[in-house]
Amino acid sequence: MKTALIRLLVLVAAAVPLAAGQIKPAYSVVSTVPFIVDGQQLRTFVFDPVGNRFFAGSDRGLFWIDLNEPKPRLKGPLVKHDIIKIEVAPDVGRLFYLTPEELWSLDIRKLGEPVLLGAGRAYDLAYEPTRKEMYVTPRLPVVWVFSAETGERAPDIKLPGWLGRGLEAVPGRVFLDVDGQPDLYLIDAKTREVSPWKVKGPFVPPGYLDADPTGRYLFARYDRYVVAIDIEKAAVIDQLAMLSTPSIAYDPGAERLIVTWQDPVKSDISIVVYRVDEKGFTEERRLGNPRLGRSGVEPTSHGFVQQAQYSLYVWAMKKQP
Repeated sequence: MKTALIRLLVLVAAAVPLAAGQIKPAYSVVSTVPFIVDGQQLRTFVFDPVGNRFFAGSDRGLFWIDLNEPKPRLKGPLVKHDIIKIEVAPDVGRLFYLTPEELWSLDIRKLGEPVLLGAGRAYDLAYEPTRKEMYVTPRLPVVWVFSAETGERAPDIKLPGWLGRGLEAVPGRVFLDVDGQPDLYLIDAKTREVSPWKVKGPFVPPGYLDADPTGRYLFARYDRYVVAIDIEKAAVIDQLAMLSTPSIAYDPGAERLIVTWQDPVKSDISIVVYRVDEKGFTEERRLGNPRLGRSGVEPTSHGFVQQAQYSLYVWAMKKQP
């Protein structure tokens, strides 16, 4: 009787598929690529979800990793400019980058010649997809806005303070820090209105921001904490406390947040995968840190890229059985 019951339960369990939230994604290192090229570290990164390519820039130029390859490798440079910051407009097929004194655009589908969009020192870039516009924070109390399709410049957006930094965009909204102001600020992409974004719960800006590209959640890292913010409610739904300053990367393909930090006593690196929903963070898996792996991470889709002492580790999700 007992044996028959056990067999029945096993058959029932096998017949019922796991819900998406129950599947625990497993990541593994699929490739190691150089982090130092011609004696200089790669310093700015962005992922193109359409081409499934990971781009990296340094003062030696623009490089890329084709994640469609079984064993991805670093290629390039596509251009040899001194690149400070990069951002991608994936639906338009263009990559934008800042040099110390200029803003450029590059067609990453046809790999044509870069186009100079403007001159002036700037710090950050963010792409807002609903209006297909690139936001740029220069060394002025304004935000520049360019059409990602045509390169045409729209009227500047005035800021209620000095420099804007830490741009992060989701559909219809652009978040940023403003020097001299205590709040995180929000730009409405439709109206161009700039206003303080008052968040309910434990959050102390400024901090590093990463977002769910669908616009559900904004993740913030500051001091030793990571918070998940419900964007529509402007409210913190959960908070994580680490032993040291963490690094975060939101994997939109798996809908998981990768959080890394270093134990200040043991010098060990923790790499933890969290599922995020309206109830907050749920720890799903701890990953083994590769030799010489550091805490810095950048997102891809169904994976992430981790900084190491001399290399970048390319992680990808294992296929579920």
